[in-house]
Amino acid sequence: MVLVGMPWVYSLTAFVNCFWLENTYGVLDVLRDLYEAVVLLVFVYLLMWKLGGAKGFKEVDKKRWNFCTKNLILAGLAQFILFRPLSASLMIIWTYIGPHTNVLFILITTLKVLTTLLALLCLFIAYKATHKVLAPWRAGLKFLVIKGIVFVVLLQDVVLHVLHRWGDIDLLSSLFLIETLIVLEMVPFSLAFPYAFRVEEFL
Repeated sequence: MVLVGMPWVYSLTAFVNCFWLENTYGVLDVLRDLYEAVVLLVFVYLLMWKLGGAKGFKEVDKKRWNFCTKNLILAGLAQFILFRPLSASLMIIWTYIGPHTNVLFILITTLKVLTTLLALLCLFIAYKATHKVLAPWRAGLKFLVIKGIVFVVLLQDVVLHVLHRWGDIDLLSSLFLIETLIVLEMVPFSLAFPYAFRVEEFL
């Protein structure tokens, strides 16, 4: 349920933000980032479950674990879970109460992007090591829909915050555009998720 509900959670929180942006933006944004982090971790544990637990996860195609072992993969996702809501909170504080310096904005944005890319890299390595074994389970499709939401939302969030900081777009317009785009983007994702995560696969 945590995985299947991803597009619905995103669209619902974005929809609420569109109408009550000034009151709900901070709280819902942090909760959404925390939920995103949990989804990535649940997906890895789901891969482990399909392989027969942590032992099976570690023994699949051992040559692929030279660069990043099971523990490092989980550590890469753990740092994402810790930093994602923290970075969202720092961005909110920076946005509303300052200090409004370019250096602080660049630092927070860079750390946010790097932690997200590291988590996606760890998820990709886990998928590469297990995709042949999990081919009947269609792990590739599941990986793509989850990664698609995370990457698209991150990219537009960074771009629109940059446009607000150095462009002509004001803060509320930037935030409203981010939330509106999320609502629209979740329509195709909400159709793809039930196909990627079929109920009968978990019975």
